[in-house]
Amino acid sequence: MRRILTSLSLCLGLVLLFAACNREPLFPVEPRIEVISISPGTVKNLRDSIIVQFRFEDGDGNIGATPEDDPNIVNLTLIDSRINDFPNQDSSKFIYNYRIPNLTQDTRNPSIQGEVTVKIDFTTLFSVFASSEQVRYQIKFYDRDGNLATPINGNEEAVFTDYIEVLR
Repeated sequence: MRRILTSLSLCLGLVLLFAACNREPLFPVEPRIEVISISPGTVKNLRDSIIVQFRFEDGDGNIGATPEDDPNIVNLTLIDSRINDFPNQDSSKFIYNYRIPNLTQDTRNPSIQGEVTVKIDFTTLFSVFASSEQVRYQIKFYDRDGNLATPINGNEEAVFTDYIEVLR
């Protein structure tokens, strides 16, 4: 019995060793993302923060800006769904840009996965007459090669959060 356990341990160790040395990507080299949550479901105009959380996976592991990259590089953008509803507003009020730092690991297998949490300090009502508005955000997440992340589930071309309600 002891010999069987030793053999099983040895086999398991060899399998783990070969898996660790594997340089084949586990995921496609273009990043993919999936929204985990957006909260809270209701926020007060110009007061409450919004937290957006999503998970990512990338086969070649080139996620995030490196210290050598241009300091003006933006690799994550959240676009307010109301951008087309209020054409007279400055479009920058609807776009939130972020710079995600380098998330690349120094491992033999370049594939990485993880979670990103982003905070939007506040949002506003754009209609002066409305007591509330619904908003959701489109997430644009890029790797260092400029590849735009697609949904992990592949059901849509773009990635959107659920709706939240903004109250006056």
